Amino acid sequence: NTTVGHGLSSAPEMILVKNRDAADRWQVYHNSVTNMATGFMSLNEDWAFSTASSGIWNSTSPTNSVFSIGTDSGVNTNNQDYIAYCFHSVSGYSKFDTYTGTAGTHTITTGFNPAFIMIKRTNTTGEHWYMYDNTRFPHSQQNSVTANNNVVEGGNSSMLINYLATGFQIVGTNAGINTSGDTYIYMA
Repeated sequence: NTTVGHGLSSAPEMILVKNRDAADRWQVYHNSVTNMATGFMSLNEDWAFSTASSGIWNSTSPTNSVFSIGTDSGVNTNNQDYIAYCFHSVSGYSKFDTYTGTAGTHTITTGFNPAFIMIKRTNTTGEHWYMYDNTRFPHSQQNSVTANNNVVEGGNSSMLINYLATGFQIVGTNAGINTSGDTYIYMA
């Protein structure tokens, strides 16, 4: 177990860690998930949040200067190199948060017009990490790509989101982005 300096001005809200020397998962920390420090999510899997391993984040939330890692091979193996991407919200630029699905149209306020959005359902296995960008479709988008599989860009009206000046609007009712009562994390 150890700590790693992250160099940010505040505690990371989202961390992605990957072992560069072995075929291992991308480990994900997102502070909006209850008990995240004692569990894990994987960017390259469609799994729900799991508390099956406390060895990833050493049961410790990040601080303003470091994040903790345990002894899990996904974050810490002797003599192997890792890369970590650490993020925190910056007013007017980025936001890392959560929302509860409604199965109807609802607005997520970020305080800016996002250029990139990634959404993941946290409480059910089988849903992908859906990614949208405003370059391909500047106003609304139903085509997404996924971080965790190698399928082509796709989607339909059930995946529709609208870009807004101060956030984004979930229009679609696909389970991967908007099931009533389910929890979703996002980065924008």
